[in-house]
Amino acid sequence: MPPVSTSHGKPYVEAERHDELSEGVPADAQASAGEERTADGKLLPGARTVPSMGGKATKGSTKLSHRIDSLALTETYRNRARTFRRVTCSELARTVGGGVCGIIPSLFVRHASIATALADMALDAGHTDKAVRYAEASRMHLMYAREVCAKDAAARPRAPVDPLAKWRNVAPPKVDE
Repeated sequence: MPPVSTSHGKPYVEAERHDELSEGVPADAQASAGEERTADGKLLPGARTVPSMGGKATKGSTKLSHRIDSLALTETYRNRARTFRRVTCSELARTVGGGVCGIIPSLFVRHASIATALADMALDAGHTDKAVRYAEASRMHLMYAREVCAKDAAARPRAPVDPLAKWRNVAPPKVDE
């Protein structure tokens, strides 16, 4: 459980220290879809692996947690923030989220992306005090995102893994009688 501090008479939750972060759950290995494609890359009839990935791509995304359209950012910084959000959510999903970066961690990453872009803008304009505040806000949002992503992954039920499943599903050879 993250530490709770008091400021101005009100309690607030702090992110875990960098050396006390939760372990998280690594993502499962991606399923191979090579046998579901023709030599030129088209999907064969009855393919299931690749089409199922399309639905998973938009599952659990909302405009508030995934879109960065802030008018406070210039187009250049907005594009940088979008790239940062996309890459950071992918990394969180792969390293601690068990392959998933949920809506709440995505929202924290979105706020961190905007704060990072604002920090860069302030630094470029020569406002170092603003840049430091935005950078600190970004760091806190990223710490919260990682913490929530790891806790979500730990709470999510996982299917048991059978290391011999690949060899058990092999059909026995047919014997001619």
